[in-house]
Amino acid sequence: MFNYRRLTAALLTGTIVMFSVTGCANTDVTQAEIQVHTNNSQKTAFTSNEDLNVEYTSEELDASFDESTCTKISLGNETVEITSSGTYLLSGTLTEKSIYINCDEKDTVRLILNGVQITNSTEAPIIIEEAKKVIITLVEGTNNTIIDSRNTTTEQEYSAAVSSKADLIINGKGTLTVNAKYRNGIKSSDDLKIVSGTFNIDSKEDGIVGKDLLAVRDGNYTITAGTDGMKSTYDTDTSKGNVVIEGGQFQITSQNDGIQSQNILALSNGVFTIKTGTGAGEALKSNNNINSRQQLDWGSNTTTTSDNSESNKGLKSQNATYIMSGTYTIDSQDDSIHSNGQIIIDDGIFYLNTGDDGIHADSSIEINGGDVDIQKSYEGIEAEKITINQGNISIVSSDDGINAANGSSTGFSMGGMKDNGQKETENAASSAILLTINGGIITVNADGDGIDSNGSVIVNGGEIVVMGPTNNNNAALDFDSQFEINGGTLMAFGSNGMLEVPTSATNGCCLVTAFETQTANSLFELKDSSGNTMMSYTPTKGYSSAIVYSETIKSQNQYTIKAGNSSVELTATEGITTNGNVGMGGMFGNQGKSDMQGGGRGGRGNVNNDGMGMPNGDGMPDEMGMPNRGGVPNGMSMPENEDGNNNVIPDKNNVKQKGQNSTDMQENMNFM
Repeated sequence: MFNYRRLTAALLTGTIVMFSVTGCANTDVTQAEIQVHTNNSQKTAFTSNEDLNVEYTSEELDASFDESTCTKISLGNETVEITSSGTYLLSGTLTEKSIYINCDEKDTVRLILNGVQITNSTEAPIIIEEAKKVIITLVEGTNNTIIDSRNTTTEQEYSAAVSSKADLIINGKGTLTVNAKYRNGIKSSDDLKIVSGTFNIDSKEDGIVGKDLLAVRDGNYTITAGTDGMKSTYDTDTSKGNVVIEGGQFQITSQNDGIQSQNILALSNGVFTIKTGTGAGEALKSNNNINSRQQLDWGSNTTTTSDNSESNKGLKSQNATYIMSGTYTIDSQDDSIHSNGQIIIDDGIFYLNTGDDGIHADSSIEINGGDVDIQKSYEGIEAEKITINQGNISIVSSDDGINAANGSSTGFSMGGMKDNGQKETENAASSAILLTINGGIITVNADGDGIDSNGSVIVNGGEIVVMGPTNNNNAALDFDSQFEINGGTLMAFGSNGMLEVPTSATNGCCLVTAFETQTANSLFELKDSSGNTMMSYTPTKGYSSAIVYSETIKSQNQYTIKAGNSSVELTATEGITTNGNVGMGGMFGNQGKSDMQGGGRGGRGNVNNDGMGMPNGDGMPDEMGMPNRGGVPNGMSMPENEDGNNNVIPDKNNVKQKGQNSTDMQENMNFM
């Protein structure tokens, strides 16, 4: 059952979806009530309340039967037509005929499949025209096979091998194999609820569809789908079109989306392995080509190319995705986890590889816990509003690691720069665009900006390490309005050509240094005046700037920063302190000014440094040439632990597991 305590609290603070558990007098009935705030357009401005109740009654949960009270049907060469309620025990083989159910709308029919094989090349093998509901029970130890071998381009009324216009429930411990050569595997135009069973589905189009509702309590699923693996599709009644999965094991290979909900996608306790489209590797390889990327609609519901429009996401919802727990291994051509509205992750273990974003929402993303390992992505986490409260998050991205931006925007950009070399303007700074980090352990390895906001960034806690870009087109930290640090720890490494400095630091001090480029695996250390190491990290890629913050860095105290064989001494001042070589846009880079040399775009606002005035804004000198976009500087060695797409592969041993101390996450990370 879902635990909706966190979402209830979120609703009180303005979050748009609430999940709650209600009791039931009958202990055989489980109920998960989801209160949904939606509007007619099914976007993210939710205005009205609708209730979705997922109930499993005692008769739906009960897979036992008394053979002596069943109507026994031995399949032969005739169509089986059922016109009244009752329990029907089926066995045998039926070829070129169908099971046809057409009862009164108040009748309940139970089909017990006791080792059947049904094949039809002219119409759907199982057709449910009308009934109150139909319960299909898979007898334990039996194999049941449904083959829809229709080969026609003519649209037919029943599109699935198992087609129902009534509520359909499936239970039992047997196996159901569905080969759907015409279109879909199992489909109900009303509610489809699966209590248990083993399912092997190979479909030309969708695997499992519940138009009003798709609810899964448990079971084992192997799905190969020509379009979507599992989905709910109702698109006019905003209280319907939900997918609620409370458990089970899922192996889904789909050409389009793995699991898709037209409204809300709610997941817990399952084990999911999903591959969509060509997977992440081929998608990233294509996306690294600028001409291909210009054709991609990164933020919207589909990936658009010059000749087709498809969605190849792992998990997708129109309004909200809520993940309470479970294990998710996703290899997706498009976003791994996506919502056109909001995403809330309370817990779970995630291994995400994607050709686009690891986790993307057009409106908001809230992460309250879990182990999130985004192993390969174009951008790691992206939404207009991102809030990280807890969790162990590791991100590898070929562009931005964490990006707060108008998620529904379109158009190609690289590191905040448009093709004409001008600063991207579509996502102007806005109070609605905000990244807030309140806690968690966050490691970002980004070839673009490490942490990027087209609005503001607020850091109140957490342990954050950013390995930013090695090229000068991007920065470890990038923002358009404010970057406030009020707590936690931060170490951000990157190039110095576009170096941006936080605007304020309280409850501790922030030190910013720029220096000559250090090679990959060069140890960085911050030492106090007694020589004690306060913070240390060994970036796995080259770096020429470092931004460090800790509540233990105190104003007026002297510190030594060591990067490789270079060192510099600084006296911390209130707020932000820079060494004298942190300047504008690489003006002083590679000029041999000092042992710790370099440059940067400089800070905004209240910045203190040793003897050097900082610019008040972001202006770049007119005479300063910008580096070639996207190029790797001559002589720069790439990290040794990289894949074929120059993406650094994280050491999975460093991913914090549940129950570990936070300091165990990274062997080369040391916070005082």
